[in-house]
Amino acid sequence: MVQYSQRGRGKGGKGKGSRGNTMTKRSGWKNSGRKGGKGKGRKEHVTAEELDEALLRYKGEDALAKKYDEDLENFFMTMGLFLLACCIIGVLALLAYILYRPYTKSSRDLAVVMVLGDIGHSPRMQYHAVSLAEQAGLDVVLLGYPGSKPMKEVVSSRHIEVRHIRPFASTVAIPYIVYAACKLAFEGGQLLWILLFSIPRPKLLMVQTPPAIPTLMIASMVASLRRAKLIVDFHNLAYTILGEKLGERHWLVRLSRLYESFWASKCDYGLCVTHRMGGFLRDQWKVSHVVTCYDRPLRDRFRGRTAEGDREGLYQRLHLSYGVEEDLSDPKVVTMVSSTSWTPDEDFMMLLPGLLEIDYLLRKAGKILVFFITGKGPCKEAFVRAFDDLHLSNIRLYTPWLSVSDYPLLLGSVDVGISLHQSSSGLDLPMKVVDMLGAELPVMGRDFEAFGELGGTGADAAGVLTFNTSHDVTNLFNELLLQGRDSEKLRSSMMEKAREWRELDWSEQWAETVLPSAVNHKSVPDNLYLQGYGRQFGDKMTYSVGLSYGSGLLVGGTFGLLKGLQKGGATSKLRVNAVMNAMSTQGPALANQAAIITMYYVAFNGLVSWARGGKDDQFNAVGAGALSGALFKATSGSWIAVAKYSAASAAVFTVVDFAIRNNYV
Repeated sequence: MVQYSQRGRGKGGKGKGSRGNTMTKRSGWKNSGRKGGKGKGRKEHVTAEELDEALLRYKGEDALAKKYDEDLENFFMTMGLFLLACCIIGVLALLAYILYRPYTKSSRDLAVVMVLGDIGHSPRMQYHAVSLAEQAGLDVVLLGYPGSKPMKEVVSSRHIEVRHIRPFASTVAIPYIVYAACKLAFEGGQLLWILLFSIPRPKLLMVQTPPAIPTLMIASMVASLRRAKLIVDFHNLAYTILGEKLGERHWLVRLSRLYESFWASKCDYGLCVTHRMGGFLRDQWKVSHVVTCYDRPLRDRFRGRTAEGDREGLYQRLHLSYGVEEDLSDPKVVTMVSSTSWTPDEDFMMLLPGLLEIDYLLRKAGKILVFFITGKGPCKEAFVRAFDDLHLSNIRLYTPWLSVSDYPLLLGSVDVGISLHQSSSGLDLPMKVVDMLGAELPVMGRDFEAFGELGGTGADAAGVLTFNTSHDVTNLFNELLLQGRDSEKLRSSMMEKAREWRELDWSEQWAETVLPSAVNHKSVPDNLYLQGYGRQFGDKMTYSVGLSYGSGLLVGGTFGLLKGLQKGGATSKLRVNAVMNAMSTQGPALANQAAIITMYYVAFNGLVSWARGGKDDQFNAVGAGALSGALFKATSGSWIAVAKYSAASAAVFTVVDFAIRNNYV
């Protein structure tokens, strides 16, 4: 029997023993050493069979460990590929849900009217919703903040659904920039959820601006994804309102203008309230299709002067809710009203010197003025404090927040109305003046650049008297209310002009302007992927080719994934390489083919339509598809390949065109 030993050596008689390596039965090789009095080490003996057995056991454990690591790696690789496939399928399913979810289950298409404000105090957008439901024959989702109850025409319509966005409210004091970021994220997330997932695919998306952030960007993205026509109703320019707070040269104002102009140019149609604004949108912001839709009263809502019975009921509610003590039917009491959002572009402070003069005239005439200012906004408290500091003896100020039903009753009950709206852009018009004229109320309005376009006829034709200074207000007030019979004649003349002016109401004007040009009009043929878009040829080509390339990349990548998994490999690394090579080869290859053929198709579709005398039907898709496939394979040298691609391309584009025309996608 062969024996193996390793002897330790020590120094001298009292030296320390050295450490040696010894093979034992139980522990294999180990470090051992001993302090030796005489310097002798410990002796261990292991047989050859025992050593071979230990080596085999060691090799087996190592093989098991390697197999375990390899199995674990394969498990994670399989799970990774499975999750990748799930992600691809999930993205495709999500896109299909967003893009191809049908319109409403009813026979009527869907329109979304969106305003990032109190729906009940957004009359123009409510008017749009009513007109889209009644005149355009659409189901309408009216989307905005909760608050005031919408007008009865909206509530009673079975084709209008009101949906609310929860406004962001911080319960702790945070910096304004943090608050603004949280507000945009919170409200933008709600808009995306509702517009992409909560409602069926709309045919038309109409959005109000201002506010422009984040509504313009979100509306443009949603309209592109869901292939809806985007109509932006420009009430004013949002960046000019911000400029009144921060100054025109502030970097935030400049950034806001760039943002607003960029996203405004993406809309299919722009509605505006004056021709001056329409010219600005076309020339400066390159909005291709602009329609001027003047503010006009809704006839069923504003019916002229308030009847005696309704007036008495209103006076009682004003007394109970707002503490109005004066007898408003007393001849010695004159009444004036103004409606405002209490923003910097309506400077009520400039009215204070005129109120001092008016108070003096009222004392001389023995009359009292009850002045109502309706609305909410940031500048309200400052004006109320300044008014109280004047200590006027013959003027009473009330600032009620009226219901939607009481507001037209008040306008039809007072003696005169006043508007201090001074447009931040110089391009918009005060809708409150239109409301007053709808109630046949004599109006004094502050003059500015676009005021001459009021209602499309001008201030003079509507019977509106304009002013520039507080002293002008005093003179007009004196002429309208304190000159006895002459004042009565002047007010009667102005009321008659307002009555004639309101004959053309909102519904009639909307039917003449918005309905044919923005809602029903299609500026270009409805070709591939772009039904109802009305975009120019370059935009259309870019959109179609980009969409085809992305679709081809997804489909080809998925096919490459399956092919790579099928091919496999001896090790996990080889399997990963096979999958990645197949995906990177198949995806771009199919994407390139789809994009090139689609580019040919868009061009040929226009040519075929032109050759057929401008006809736009499904035969154009057949001819353009066949020509596109044939041209793509024209250099292959094989007529069989040309015929196959021509037939396949014609079939694919015909199916897609049929699905689009019949609203299946």
